[in-house]
Amino acid sequence: MGRPITLQPVSIFSIAIGNLYQRIAMKEEESNPYAGSIIFQFVLTILTGIFALIKGFEFPPINLIGYFLISTLFYGFGTLSYFHALKHIEASESTILTSIGGMVTIISAYIFLGERLTLFQLLGFVFIIASVGIVSASNRGIRWNRGIIYAIVGTSLYGLAVTNDTFILRSYDAISYTPVISFLPGLLLVLLKPSSYKSVIETLNNKRIRPLFLYCFFYAVQAVTYYLALESGAMASQMAILFKTEIILTIILAAVFLHERSHLLRKFVATVLVLVGAYFLL
Repeated sequence: MGRPITLQPVSIFSIAIGNLYQRIAMKEEESNPYAGSIIFQFVLTILTGIFALIKGFEFPPINLIGYFLISTLFYGFGTLSYFHALKHIEASESTILTSIGGMVTIISAYIFLGERLTLFQLLGFVFIIASVGIVSASNRGIRWNRGIIYAIVGTSLYGLAVTNDTFILRSYDAISYTPVISFLPGLLLVLLKPSSYKSVIETLNNKRIRPLFLYCFFYAVQAVTYYLALESGAMASQMAILFKTEIILTIILAAVFLHERSHLLRKFVATVLVLVGAYFLL
């Protein structure tokens, strides 16, 4: 069990640090979410692809192509929504809102995969929805700005993708799947908007590209260490709970390094609700 215990905190710290760099990359006025999404997908493909080649890459089975296309749509538009969200809201707020993805995964898995849905999980939904309400609250009541809506759409699409992934990974290697499902959404975004290559080139030539590359790097480290932890014996349910500590870590790091110190008490209360909700979702 020593290896999972080592890998889990590495994975959690990596995604928390990555969250900060994504916010840094996107908060600039001239940042382009579409170009950022494409660059992210292709850089992630390279980084996780190297790891997959080392471990032994397996080509996708032909009979699952339709399911790959479904996940491609969910991840492509989900990533684009996330990048748009980070232009408008803080990294700490965005991280809390990602808890909705777990709800979407459980509901869609119940509908499409026949997985269980219990009263405890429904209670968990209540806690998570309450946390979203707290994050969205202002002195004038609930505020649904573009950033919050983009974040909710993004995490919901990712939640649906995870359900589809669950079906795919019943008969396909997870390590090989990661670079494939990183590449396809990037290709989709390029095909939908061929002229985006201009903004991609401009972004790559921008001296502010470093935060985006660092986000890609830390996200890749998170993905690889996550799968290694599972491969080494870590329980998926245990990982699900531990990964919610990413929210607390992101709030602390964002407060220290990005000066996101507004409504800290509200954010921590929302985080506690998410942790309780995540426990009930197991």
